[in-house]
Amino acid sequence: MKGKSFKRVAAMVMALLLVFGSIPAGSDFTGLFGGSVMSASAQTTSGECGENATWEYDSETGKLTISGTGAMYDYNGDDMPWWDHIYDITSIEIGEGITAIGGWAFTNAENAASVTIPDGVTTIGEAAFAVCGFSSIDIPSTVTSIGPDAFYGSKLINVTIPGGVTVINEKVFQGCELLESVVIPQGVTSIGGSAFAGCKSLKTVVIPSTVTYIGSSAFDGCEAVDDVFLQVDDPTDLEWGTGTNDFKPGMETKCHVPSGTAEAYRSKFNESNYNVTFVDDLEEIKCGDNAYWKMTDTDDDGTPDKLTISGTGAIYDYNGTDMPWYENRDDITAIEIGEGITAIGVAAFANSSNAKSVTIPSSVTTISNSAFAECGFSSIDIPSTVTSIGPD
Repeated sequence: MKGKSFKRVAAMVMALLLVFGSIPAGSDFTGLFGGSVMSASAQTTSGECGENATWEYDSETGKLTISGTGAMYDYNGDDMPWWDHIYDITSIEIGEGITAIGGWAFTNAENAASVTIPDGVTTIGEAAFAVCGFSSIDIPSTVTSIGPDAFYGSKLINVTIPGGVTVINEKVFQGCELLESVVIPQGVTSIGGSAFAGCKSLKTVVIPSTVTYIGSSAFDGCEAVDDVFLQVDDPTDLEWGTGTNDFKPGMETKCHVPSGTAEAYRSKFNESNYNVTFVDDLEEIKCGDNAYWKMTDTDDDGTPDKLTISGTGAIYDYNGTDMPWYENRDDITAIEIGEGITAIGVAAFANSSNAKSVTIPSSVTTISNSAFAECGFSSIDIPSTVTSIGPD
C-alpha cells in the first residue's frame, strides 16, 4: 500500500514539472504514480480498481466514476486509490458491466449524496458503503450478496433489500441512525447479529416466514419500533439470539405472531430476553398477504386517528365497506403507507372523509380504482414510481 504522504509529494512534483516545462503536458505517468494518472489541469485523476475496471475522479464536480467490467478490487479502508479524495466525493456512479463492488471501496465517503448501482451487480462487499452520506439507494434486483457492515453508519433513510438476497449479514445497517424503514424480502433465511443495532429511527420491522435465524442484539437500541410482524408460523423452526436491549425499553414493543402461537413463542423465547411482548393477532391485522395495519392516537384524546400500513407487497382490494378499518373511517385524519407497499387496493381508503393527509412511498407502483374516493385531503404527492392509477 502506498502511503498518503507519498502520493501528495509525487503529485506536487509532477505539477511543478508541468509548470516549468521540463516535461511535455499529456505525458503518461501511470508507472510513476502507481496506476493513477493526473491531468495537467489537476481536475481529474484516474487509474485501475479491478482487473478490468477503472476509476476516474473529477475534482471540479466531486464525481467518482467506476467503469469497465467484472469485479472491483477489495480494499482495507484507507488504501483505495481515491482515498485522498474520499471526503470530497459528492456522487458515486458505478457503470454497466461492473459485477461486484469491492469491500471497503467507498468507506467514509460521507459527503457522497448519491450513488448509482447498475443492473448486473451481484455483490456488495464488506463495508463497501460504510459511513456514506446518501439517504437513499436503489439496490438492483441482481444483487444476491451484501457483505457485513456494508452500510454501517450511513445516512440511509429507506432501503429495500432485493428479493435474491437470502442472508442479511452482521452489522449491515448498524449505526444507521436515520433509517426509518427497511424491506426484508420473503426468501431471507438469516438476520445476523447487530444487523440493525443503533437504528434508532426504525419504526416497524417485518420478519418474513422464511427466516430461521436471528442473531443476538440484531435490533439493539431500536427504541422507536412499536411493532414487529414476525411471520414464522412455528417458533420451533426459529433460532433467536438474545437481545435484552432490543426495541423499546420495558417490553413495550409488540411482536405480532400468527394466530394461536403466542404461548408457544413465550414457551421457547422468554419475552424479557428479547424485550418484546408476543401478541398472536397477525391474521386480524392483515390487509395484504404481507401487509399490516394499525390505528394510533396521535393527539392523546383517547381516539385513534392515524392509519398506518406496514409490510411489503399489495394492499387487498375492498368493496368500500369491508376494509378492516371501516368502523374507524370517520376518525382517520392521517394515512401513512410505509415503504415496501407496492400497490394500493381497490377502495382501500374510500370514504375517509376526515383524512387531511396521506403519505405514499416510492415503492408504490399502482393506485387502484376508488382507492381514495371521497377522502378529505386537499393535496397528494404521488411518487414518480406510480405507473397505474385506476378510475374514480
